[in-house]
Amino acid sequence: MFKDYIVIDDVFEDPHSIAYRAKKMDYYFAPNCENIIGKYKHLNFIEKDKSDLSWLGFRTDSIHLIDKKFFEFLLNSIFDKVFEKYKLNYEYTARAHFGIMPNGMKYEDGWLHQDNGFYAGVVYLNEVPTKDSGTIIQIDNKKNVVENKFNRMVLYNAKLHHAPQNSFVGDVDDRLILAFAIGRLQVTI
Repeated sequence: MFKDYIVIDDVFEDPHSIAYRAKKMDYYFAPNCENIIGKYKHLNFIEKDKSDLSWLGFRTDSIHLIDKKFFEFLLNSIFDKVFEKYKLNYEYTARAHFGIMPNGMKYEDGWLHQDNGFYAGVVYLNEVPTKDSGTIIQIDNKKNVVENKFNRMVLYNAKLHHAPQNSFVGDVDDRLILAFAIGRLQVTI
């Protein structure tokens, strides 16, 4: 049923409210951003042991730990959209967080990584994204690019190497996403 990756537009009915809520959450910052957090007074940063942080930018805690109902709403909205034409039932285990990639970060090959789980994905939450700020998915040594578009989701095999393409550049919001990983998925008719 699934390919290496799928792209679905218009995932959430009200993506503006989700983006607004994401910006109000508490964020951790990765070691590569420690020197710029002063420029982000609009975000609330909290401390976290940074010895295991291999991601870029700023990230919330797992949403199911913050607000279980909101987490279920987000993931159910995603799965409803994925399975809507098949009319399937589903059960899953997953995790999700919001991520912000600060303005001006440029893609490096070292960003390519794999995730734990069955499938993983992102939903883009910037209303006006800048060019070259999507997601790279590497398949058979070929880099496929999914363009960043507001309320678009890319869902991919978590074992494929993937990375953010670039952050935004210029006097615009930073690249905001909902990232998720699916550990188990059971689908029934």
